[in-house]
Amino acid sequence: MKINCLFSNRINFKSFVVVILVSFITTLPGCKLSDKDLLAPSEEYSVQIPVSIAKWYDDHKAAMSLTEDHGWWNAEINATVTKLILDYGLTMDFDLVTFEVQADSIHLNYVRNNLLPKGFGFFGHGHKHDNHDKLSYEQSLASFKKCYESMIEIGVKPVAYAYPGGWGFFLKTRTALKDAGFLCGRRFDELDNVLDPYIMPDTSTQPADWFALPSLTMQSVDFQGNVTCVNNTSELIAFLDEAVQKRAWLISTYHFIGNKSGWGYYELPEFENDLRAIKSRDIWCTHLADVVLYSLERKNANAIAMLVNDKYDSPVKIKISLADGLPNDYYNQPLTIKLEIPNEWIGKEIVLLSGKSIQQIFKFESKQIQVSILPNDLKDNYILQLK
Repeated sequence: MKINCLFSNRINFKSFVVVILVSFITTLPGCKLSDKDLLAPSEEYSVQIPVSIAKWYDDHKAAMSLTEDHGWWNAEINATVTKLILDYGLTMDFDLVTFEVQADSIHLNYVRNNLLPKGFGFFGHGHKHDNHDKLSYEQSLASFKKCYESMIEIGVKPVAYAYPGGWGFFLKTRTALKDAGFLCGRRFDELDNVLDPYIMPDTSTQPADWFALPSLTMQSVDFQGNVTCVNNTSELIAFLDEAVQKRAWLISTYHFIGNKSGWGYYELPEFENDLRAIKSRDIWCTHLADVVLYSLERKNANAIAMLVNDKYDSPVKIKISLADGLPNDYYNQPLTIKLEIPNEWIGKEIVLLSGKSIQQIFKFESKQIQVSILPNDLKDNYILQLK
C-alpha cells in the first residue's frame, strides 16, 4: 500500500511539472502554443477557394443555334451548305420528320453516315409533319413519343424539338411534348423577330418557357417580300450584337438554304455572310441540345474547389467537385467553371486529371482561369496540378 501511494505521488508530481512548464511557455511574450505545436505537422491541408459556373460554355458572351427546317435532303446543295459551316468552324441542326427519314434508306444513310459523323445535330420535327394543335392531348402525346423513340432508332439522342409549321401555340400541345420526354420546343413565328427573340437575357438562367422557345425567321425578301423576316446578314447583325450585349441565346430558323425552288428559301451568299458575322463575335454557336443540357445542368450544379497546400504552405493541387444530380448518361454536356490558380502556377504547364487519367494540359498566363468539365457527381472528381 505504501508502494502504491509512492507511485501515485510520482505520477502526480510529473503531471504537475508538465502543467507548470506549459503554463510558463504560453505566458512568454509572443509565444502561443497550439494543437499544431503539440502534434506532428500535417503533410497537407486544404482551403476552399471561390469557383463559379460560366453562363455559357467557354464563358462566351452569347449563344446561338442555327437550325434548318427542310432543305437538307438535297444532298448536292446541302453539301455546299455543310462545307461552308465546317469551313467556318461552326455547326448546325437539321429537322427530323422521323417517319419520312426512316422510310427512305438514302436519307437515313445520309444522316447516319455523313451528317452525324461530321458533327451536325438534329431535332425532332414530328413523326409526321402534323399540326398538333388540331390534335387532342392524347393524340399529340402518342405522336411525340413515336418521334422520340424513332430518333433513338435513327441514332440521335432526343433532346430538342421544333413544332411542324410552328404549330405549338396551345398549352395542351406543349404539355404533351414535355410529357413525351423532350426537353424543349422551338417555335416558328415571324412575330418573334419583332417581339423578343432573346432567350435567357442578362441575368436570366432559364427561359420563360422551355416549350415555347422563340426563333429568328430567316427568309429571303425575294421569296414573298416578307420584310418581317430576317432577310439578310445586315439585318441579322443587329440581333447578334444585341444578343452579345444581353448575354442571350438566339435560335435562327432557315428553310432551303441556297435552293430557290423550296418554300421560304434563303440566299446562299447571305448565309455565308451570316456565318462570317457569327464567327467574328464572341458567340457559342452550337446545337440546340447542347444549350439545353448546359442550362439545365448549370441550374442544378454545385461546384466546390479546394486548394491543397503542403506543410510548407506551397500549393500542391486543386481538387474540384462538380455535381448536378442528373443522369450522367443523358446530361453529358461539359460545364465551364471559373476559378483562380496560385501565382506560382502562372505560365507553367498544368494538368487536369480525372481519376488517374490526364484530361487536358494547360498553360495559363493569368491568375483567373476557366476549364470545362463534366458534372459527374463524384467527390473530388477532378484535380488540377503542375505537370
